[in-house]
Amino acid sequence: VKRTSSLALAHFSASISPHRSTMSDSEEAVQRQYDSYIKDAALRELVLPGGVPNRAPIRLLKASFVMRMGNCKVGRRQELEEAAFASPEMLERALKEVAETAADGGARCHYPAIVAVSYCWASPEHPDPEGKQFAMLQTMIRWYMANRAARGLDPDFCLFIDFHCLYQGADRTKEQLALFLQGLHSMDVVYAHRGTGVWVLSKPPDAVAADPARGSYFDRGWTSFELRVSSLAKSGSHVLDMGSFELERTAAGPTLMEKTPEAFLAMSDADKKALADPPGSQGNHWPDEGFLATLAKGREGPMHPAAFAEVIKSKNFSNESDKETVAGLFEKVATAVLASLETAHFGFVTWTPEQLASMGGSMTLCTKARVLDLYGCSMRSEGLAAFARNLTPAAAPALETLYLRGNELDGEEGWVELGGSLARGAMPRLKELRLYACSMRSEG
Repeated sequence: VKRTSSLALAHFSASISPHRSTMSDSEEAVQRQYDSYIKDAALRELVLPGGVPNRAPIRLLKASFVMRMGNCKVGRRQELEEAAFASPEMLERALKEVAETAADGGARCHYPAIVAVSYCWASPEHPDPEGKQFAMLQTMIRWYMANRAARGLDPDFCLFIDFHCLYQGADRTKEQLALFLQGLHSMDVVYAHRGTGVWVLSKPPDAVAADPARGSYFDRGWTSFELRVSSLAKSGSHVLDMGSFELERTAAGPTLMEKTPEAFLAMSDADKKALADPPGSQGNHWPDEGFLATLAKGREGPMHPAAFAEVIKSKNFSNESDKETVAGLFEKVATAVLASLETAHFGFVTWTPEQLASMGGSMTLCTKARVLDLYGCSMRSEGLAAFARNLTPAAAPALETLYLRGNELDGEEGWVELGGSLARGAMPRLKELRLYACSMRSEG
């Protein structure tokens, strides 16, 4: 069981990049790690090695299967019928979409073909013994399928739900245990990959959330890790806080609620398309209006590994030794991603001053970033001050453009702190401040 294993050691995929003779060994290691989050080779090896999915460390579920399974106890990977899993053809199509999405760099809103679900376990024995979380997923899947159809994509897609996609239990064969460990050690690829999506079930059913010893989604160690690594390299619309999902707020909520899973799946793609949300601003980096924008605001900002190591100490783990493991894994992922980003998009989120301060502290690792986009972050003057105050003299040495547009920066505190940070040597190559649509007053 993932949540109680103390074996979750960081595993990093073999290099999928050509030799870079001008790089040091440490730079090459960072680049290899980053490649596993922006190219499809590492992910392919996990879900379709040699084109044979039943020998894969991770078997992805069909969303259409999950949609039919609410309010019942769903078995382990080794207990599920073959029809529950994505076929080789479906996986090939999904991996192609993932590669295209990742290559796009997050420049458009997508509905990724592979979605990892980050959720709370009800118990170490079974995460969802009554199928309550599967029931929650049913309506989310219908909405997602409709929006995929509206974009000319195959409505069905792949889901990663750890208990059902990794081999579980003490009765695993030697081969199954080896595949489990390989998949477990590579969980970072599934959650952090730029071409996959993540659904955050931040408000689990009462039966799951009621355990005071384990706490809420945000009190738990593994879910905190999943959310943080998911937020590093993805577009904002690819990390969705499904705790804010309300079907009645979607374009066709009543119709979607009336449809049974079987009736919905029997609809033509054209009829599914008619139930999608309005396209809105799908050409942007993030949705800036409508229902999707509400879900996308759950994305976390980057955090320095040292700060994460402190935060994780207060989180709940079934196995206390996992704290050190998770901190080490986060450090590997965050270092690779932040050190490799050239354009860092973090827009259309709702971050507190504390979260913005955390992001400022992480900028020391962003050694290649030339653009930092904080468009529409609900940032006020105190938030800008918190961000700037945590910038070290070594922060963002290559940064040339800082987007602060669309924020309410009407006080002087933020600008005073930002000016002080620049004077101390932070962002030494900064050339442009983009302030379009900032509600700046005279004191600012």
